[in-house]
Amino acid sequence: LLNGIDVATTPEGFKFTYEQFVKEANSTPAKGLFVWSVSGMIRSKVQSKLAKAFNTKLTDAVYPFTCTKVINSGEMDFETETYPESETIIYTGRGVLFGSYLKDLVKPENYQVEDCKATVLQNEVNAVPQVDDEWETEKGFFRIIDIGADPTGSIWKIQLRKIN
Repeated sequence: LLNGIDVATTPEGFKFTYEQFVKEANSTPAKGLFVWSVSGMIRSKVQSKLAKAFNTKLTDAVYPFTCTKVINSGEMDFETETYPESETIIYTGRGVLFGSYLKDLVKPENYQVEDCKATVLQNEVNAVPQVDDEWETEKGFFRIIDIGADPTGSIWKIQLRKIN
């Protein structure tokens, strides 16, 4: 216990410890620089190890994907139901796409039985995936329901739902 907070096992304790860490790192520029340097090294190490695993041990579970989406801007013309400007964005990547939530004790809030989870290296995707993006894969089309990143900023954990 530290200041009456269980710093080892509770979310409040983690938050308290993290805030103290950031406060200490920011108190001296050299310490802050060291922290950012180490976090970049960790990210690089995680990404290189996972990329190697994607190419060797996980190769049977790794699938490519493509997302094509249209970004509209300006005010919609309700008569023609069009926007004055549209831009088509295409991004691609690969990852372990069809993992299951069945064995997870804690499932996403909006989980459905047919949902699958994807683990995608951030440095192998040429854009930032967003909720409601639709991915085309070898197994059909999937919509992103939820997305999160790991603490090192190396990977995205993505909840996918099959589109009929």
